[in-house]
Amino acid sequence: FRFSNTNERILLFIGTLAGMGMGLATPANMLLFGDLTGAMIDFGSEIIYRIRSLFLKSALYQDIGWYDLNQTGDFASRMAE
Repeated sequence: FRFSNTNERILLFIGTLAGMGMGLATPANMLLFGDLTGAMIDFGSEIIYRIRSLFLKSALYQDIGWYDLNQTGDFASRMAE
């Protein structure tokens, strides 16, 4: 710093402030986008819950002979998918 002039010191100070600002902005962005992602998942989970409920209802109304033709694990794997 002994050989720097005033303009270079000002630029170093601005660079230091910008670096601190970016260091503070990164966690804030993580919190903001985390909340945004959570909101999108919550919005979509109602559609997913409805589809799964309808699928379960239709599966329960099926004839019991379905299990004679398919293996027991098929139902659980289809529900998971």
